[in-house]
Amino acid sequence: MGIKQESINRGLWPSAATKTLLRTSFLRIIPYSQEAAESAYLRLWEFAPELRRELPNTSLADQAQMLIKVLAQAVDLLQCPEKFQSECRHIVQREMFGNSNSTSRALERHFTLVGQLVIEEFERLVKPPLTAEEVADWGMLYAFISHHLLDLEVS
Repeated sequence: MGIKQESINRGLWPSAATKTLLRTSFLRIIPYSQEAAESAYLRLWEFAPELRRELPNTSLADQAQMLIKVLAQAVDLLQCPEKFQSECRHIVQREMFGNSNSTSRALERHFTLVGQLVIEEFERLVKPPLTAEEVADWGMLYAFISHHLLDLEVS
């Protein structure tokens, strides 16, 4: 199932300017991405230690790399709205949760929070600092991914 055409028509799909800003800011984020993702996961597990058990047996570094890979692929998928939902779901399940049966529960409990935390870490680490517009667009992209993963309506 892809993004519904009506969602694109209603302006819920990121604009060309937003897609460009996400792509260019991701190039600035890359050198800081591993540290940002690791810090986000450490903070997540501090807030909700039970979530660590729901993820595959991976190291902190591996889990961080998987998150960054998911974000990179999501940025690339912005060029293909018809594939975004199904491909994002497949990528997240494969990369972050190892196709485990507890994927839905783990997604609901952790995906949104880890997104907030990794964006905060991007804000803290990236030099020169992300602009307010870049931070807002990353928040929008992460919310967009989360909504489509969880089959929620984007509002």
